[in-house]
Amino acid sequence: MEEVYRAEAYRGGAIDSHGDASCMLIRQYQFPNAFEPTLDIMISQNHDRIMQQDCDRGIRCFEQHTGTSELGFKNWVMRAESSKVITFLIDMLKADISTTWTGFRVLGTVNRSTSYPVWYLQLFAKHPNSETIVYNTENAPNLIRGSRHRNH
Repeated sequence: MEEVYRAEAYRGGAIDSHGDASCMLIRQYQFPNAFEPTLDIMISQNHDRIMQQDCDRGIRCFEQHTGTSELGFKNWVMRAESSKVITFLIDMLKADISTTWTGFRVLGTVNRSTSYPVWYLQLFAKHPNSETIVYNTENAPNLIRGSRHRNH
């Protein structure tokens, strides 16, 4: 089993301008703490890298799927139906559409230079024969409580 990166527990205001979020859990759905890499599939990318590679496409994905920009993404992803988030992530991450994607996780980090949020987008496909256990936001295990930064 391969473990996923530990996320900070959600803290209100920590992802806002001048916040100190570092890989803070925004939302997850049917996402593992550890998975079987020989069976399950995981893809991930920071949204700012996607925007650097093809800004027009990134803007289109945000507008088409969320009705907002990357700055309004947190509010959308926290309220949207899970299936709509998965559809957005498939498009944004250029994921294989023939794969049955079963879960996702979105983490947020405040860029220390710009004070803008960076969204870490993760898409997960649990294989039917996998014994991987999956979790939602409410029961996500292995979270770091509080800030990763010592002075907060």
